[in-house]
Amino acid sequence: MLPYTKPHLSFDDQVQLLKSRGMVVDDPAAAAELLSVVGYYRLSGYGYPYRRQLGNRQRDDQFVAGTNFSTVVRLYDADRRLKLHVLDDVERVEILDLGSAAHLYRGLKAVDRTAIAQDLDIVDGLGRGNGHTLGNWLRVLNYVRNICAHHSRLWNRHMVNKIGARQLATIPELQHLSAPEVSHHRIYSTLCVLAFLLQRIGQGDWASGVRELITVEIPACGRGLSEMGFPAGWEGRWPWM
Repeated sequence: MLPYTKPHLSFDDQVQLLKSRGMVVDDPAAAAELLSVVGYYRLSGYGYPYRRQLGNRQRDDQFVAGTNFSTVVRLYDADRRLKLHVLDDVERVEILDLGSAAHLYRGLKAVDRTAIAQDLDIVDGLGRGNGHTLGNWLRVLNYVRNICAHHSRLWNRHMVNKIGARQLATIPELQHLSAPEVSHHRIYSTLCVLAFLLQRIGQGDWASGVRELITVEIPACGRGLSEMGFPAGWEGRWPWM
């Protein structure tokens, strides 16, 4: 293994690096202080969408002209607040934490998984409880819970574990998620599923707080909700309307 020879930059030097790549930094001292708390690597994930695009998937090291450090920080803070919304309410879905719940659920007999799904109105085309779908949801929520708990980026994350679309058409509130234009590789469908489960346990007002956050903060950062997987016309779909 080759030794790591890249020198560590001071926080002031990290600010200068950002400026050399075209980022506008109005208060370098405050930026250095924030980098000492958040970390350059973590914040760089929020700066990535503001880098100049070279092709469909690649971006330059240089930022789009006019990109301001404060905008990147605002996007970071919006994601932090989104994760607080999600983490707090994922833990309300079950009395146990979702890691344990998902593990215990897999250990149940099929008839018991079916009964739990039936009680939550998670049904197949024949109106029977769909234990397989609930198992998928619990695994995805556990994955998202870990993202939030480890302070990783959530708002535009490519979802490695994603909601399965095949059985969503049989659940009236979630039917629109089965449409081909809805990507389950982003967080949108998971937010809808979480809202569905929260409604079933008496927490039906959750989505309004998320909507208020994202419709203000994401556009204010110059980003679009499509980057989170929100499809056209989402405002008229449950649970957002």
